[in-house]
Amino acid sequence: MLHNIIILLVSFTMLYISYRLFLKVSGSMQITHLNWISFNYYFGVILQSLIGVVIIAMNLDSSEKLTNLISQDDRLLAWAAVVYGMIAIPIGILFIYRMFGVKTNLSTFAQKPLMPLIGKTDQSIRYALYFLGVICILSVLYSIWTSGGISMLRSAFQSAAATAEIRAEIGWHYSGIDFIRQVFALMLTPILSFIFFSYWRMTRQRSCFIWFIIMFLASLTVLTFSLAKSALSFYVIGYILLLVLIDGKTTRRFTAICVCLVMIFLIMMYAVSYREHDISSMFSIDNFNSSIVTRLIFGQIVGIYFSFFVFPSLHAHQGLLSQSGVISSLFGWEKELPYDLVMTQTISSSSVKGLGTSLYPAEAWALFGWPGLVFCPLLLGMAIGVISWMMFRFPKTPVHVGVYAYISYKLVITAGFMLFFYNPELIKTLIVLFVFVMIGVFLSPLKVRQPLRQDEASSRSI
Repeated sequence: MLHNIIILLVSFTMLYISYRLFLKVSGSMQITHLNWISFNYYFGVILQSLIGVVIIAMNLDSSEKLTNLISQDDRLLAWAAVVYGMIAIPIGILFIYRMFGVKTNLSTFAQKPLMPLIGKTDQSIRYALYFLGVICILSVLYSIWTSGGISMLRSAFQSAAATAEIRAEIGWHYSGIDFIRQVFALMLTPILSFIFFSYWRMTRQRSCFIWFIIMFLASLTVLTFSLAKSALSFYVIGYILLLVLIDGKTTRRFTAICVCLVMIFLIMMYAVSYREHDISSMFSIDNFNSSIVTRLIFGQIVGIYFSFFVFPSLHAHQGLLSQSGVISSLFGWEKELPYDLVMTQTISSSSVKGLGTSLYPAEAWALFGWPGLVFCPLLLGMAIGVISWMMFRFPKTPVHVGVYAYISYKLVITAGFMLFFYNPELIKTLIVLFVFVMIGVFLSPLKVRQPLRQDEASSRSI
């Protein structure tokens, strides 16, 4: 009893301190002012980290998946790592802000008006991006064709096991050109939908709105391509973050609509993946695999305990051996499997399938052990601070806002650690986008940015 009381007292104390630190670096913690940093706090720190590790540390969980594999020490270590991380991450962000003398936070950045890069409406840049949009649409069709058809339709009348096989086939045994699928279809398509929406808000031109609708529908199509359960939901959250970046805030009504859509998409994808049509079962705390509630609370932290169980007792810490074939070849190392696959293969249990990819402490421990647990959250915060500082230095154009909105919902602390430092797919995507923007700039007769008049730049809030 005393053990649980101490855990609760420490958790709530550190949660308050963490809230104050996140507020300082984000500028606002209001839901209607949601930004990248506050989203990481509410979604990554509280919902998908703290609640679960507190329940497990207090031995209130009833999952055999954990009971049979982890010790009480590992339960407490995972809790301590998460509690420490929710303090260290904002400290890392604050360190970067102080180092570079950043006076602007995400909240004040969002208050600035949208402005074109060249001319009054970025016409030549938009034409270049329209052409890129055509390539992305063709890439979506190519991805569907090379995977054997629309995955939602293929799995419509299949069992849960058959649906899992289809998902594995698309994810790990894709037969097409992966660069086209990853960069043009899966990443550039939603980015362009954000960019065209931003151009429509800035110019109110019909062509921008039409292209936004086209890319929005293409995004909905491609994000169901891999049968990933949360892809559509994160994409919808991206529009809350985008509206805040454009207008400085969003309305409670729009936020409520997006939350409803998130729940609808989650229910739909869980019904497809697990063939679970009982709504009450989807929200049951006793149904670990196919329950939305348990997957949200425990899904991203289970890998931490598995990582403690596997590394280094059953497998040596990997260092950078699993990150890049290029890095490994430079030092004459043999590239290893990613840490989540190592855990899945090492633990011969069906309970770990699909649960390897986890919160940053799992990857930090698998790669570096104790130094990873200590320094990883600080470095993670510094990475977020550097990316934010770089975005603050750019003018607030539709292209920059669209990219930042995509990064805000895609790069979250639940995605792991190394993606913030080594993300080759995102780098390739940004290079392609930069090339097309530069083509538009060089084709334009106007090289001097001419901001819109105040009446042209102002737009109605959604």
